[in-house]
Amino acid sequence: MPDATELCTLADLKSMLGQTASTEEALITIVKNAVEAYAKTYCGRDFIVATYTEYHDGDDGNLLRVDQRPINSITSLYSDPARLFESASLIPSSDIVGDTKGQRLGFVELLTYKFLKGIKSTKIVYSGGLSTIPADLSMAVKLIVCKQYKVISKKMFAENTQQVGDMTITLSPDAFPKDALKMLDAYRRIDF
Repeated sequence: MPDATELCTLADLKSMLGQTASTEEALITIVKNAVEAYAKTYCGRDFIVATYTEYHDGDDGNLLRVDQRPINSITSLYSDPARLFESASLIPSSDIVGDTKGQRLGFVELLTYKFLKGIKSTKIVYSGGLSTIPADLSMAVKLIVCKQYKVISKKMFAENTQQVGDMTITLSPDAFPKDALKMLDAYRRIDF
């Protein structure tokens, strides 16, 4: 499995495509980078382990959903309708529920404090993302890359029907394999 700096490896793609020479690496890499960017946009998350700073609206509740998951650690958490985010509005780490399941899903829960009502009144700095890309997520990206590579390398960009000998070939308008999109759906960020 690839680390979280990429969703699949060039070596895996070359193997799946039956490419042993380096002549096609540039095209495969271009397609790979585009599909990885698409997967991140489609899923509404970055996947990469990094430090994220986010601002969220407060609702006087005790539950917050961040953009990246899982949450690996929280550096700081503020609730401040004035948006000054000074030490007086810092929520102590002892008030943050350390629920593993909740943080894996991207939720922060407070014991006694509240996320005070206001637009962008909550500031959180945290480490989030996957340290290892799950096999099914990587496979979804590989399937899409392979299909797109084949379309591009054969210059079959438009939907049409072509006669080749006694066979008729119709190109599908579907850009991505449906089974790959189903695999990506499991990693989509769902807003409440």
